[in-house]
Amino acid sequence: MPSLRFCILGTPAAGKTVFLAVLSHVLSTRLQFPRITSMQKSAYGFVADIVDQLENGEWPDPTHTGQLKNFTWLWHDAPGLSEIDAHQFLTFDCAGEDFAAIFEDDAATQNADASLSPHQKQLKAKIFDCDLVLLLVNFQTALDLYDTAKRAWKPFTINKKGERVATLRRRLEIEEAPANAIRQLRAKGITAYVIFTQEDRYHDAIQTHWDGDAFAALKEVCGKIYTAIQETGALSTWSSTVKTVNAPSDPIHRNRLPAKTKQTGEALEAIIESVGNTLAALKKRKPKLPPPIKPQPPPPCPTPQPNYFKKICMLIVIAIIAAIAFYGWRQYSSEQQRKTKQEKLEAQKRDATQEKNKNVSCSNNQFFSLHIIFLFS
Repeated sequence: MPSLRFCILGTPAAGKTVFLAVLSHVLSTRLQFPRITSMQKSAYGFVADIVDQLENGEWPDPTHTGQLKNFTWLWHDAPGLSEIDAHQFLTFDCAGEDFAAIFEDDAATQNADASLSPHQKQLKAKIFDCDLVLLLVNFQTALDLYDTAKRAWKPFTINKKGERVATLRRRLEIEEAPANAIRQLRAKGITAYVIFTQEDRYHDAIQTHWDGDAFAALKEVCGKIYTAIQETGALSTWSSTVKTVNAPSDPIHRNRLPAKTKQTGEALEAIIESVGNTLAALKKRKPKLPPPIKPQPPPPCPTPQPNYFKKICMLIVIAIIAAIAFYGWRQYSSEQQRKTKQEKLEAQKRDATQEKNKNVSCSNNQFFSLHIIFLFS
């Protein structure tokens, strides 16, 4: 089995799909190490499709709730390593809404799990089975809902349809869910690495309102995330937007991706190096598994010894059964003889009675005849 497992998650609109695709593309096509490989052809196909869209100035479609594209890669730190020495890199392209639903509660209780869908329960089990989780957070979405003049979150915001929408639910997805995730992962012994994406979009705002101190901005705008990072000692970094060669045709995303620039370089390489160092540190702390035990051939079956006691018991049982059967037969025979003898005696009595009655009848007839003769004489 691979020595370590790690995955990538993120809040809504954090750029998970693009980050996953670009990171996988860079790691799977580079010549130097670390690099990744996969036995799944679909993994390479997914990465190639996203990269082609980016190169053509297009933005991938968002991942909807319930969708889960799960790919497994092997992270190789050095050449010549076997699969046992490689790390397992799991890429979950899931919707940010699923992430928010899993970690919207402060503790991983059974009551919280009861409200999750089967898809979300499966995703949660995979997350808690990892050793390292890269957590992508789009800080720009928080700044969009933050009033820098009043230094407070806006109670309402205007959506694309021009409607006023309360920011409470969005704040739960942007701030509370990542903070809960950091704490719950740490409670499970899992290392969290928080990556604040699209730093180039809010770089000027941080320079203007917080004198270029990104963590001061994080402490003020998303204090719960800042506190969770400080309490758990989670790793964190800031990353620029993944760039495309051509400007996207979609006007919604046109300002998001500057034109005629290539994919992220230094920021992504820094993340790769940091992840590699984190994996190396985790591998040293993780106890080594004992070597597998070779199966031993089963011992030869012992030759069965004759059991005289068992045979004697069987003979006694047979003798008892035979004695009971013989006794029953004797009883039956005696009863039959008694019945036969009784029937003979009754037959003799009947014959004697009939003979006596016959003699009496003859005597009466003779007397009657003599009486008649006497009368006529």
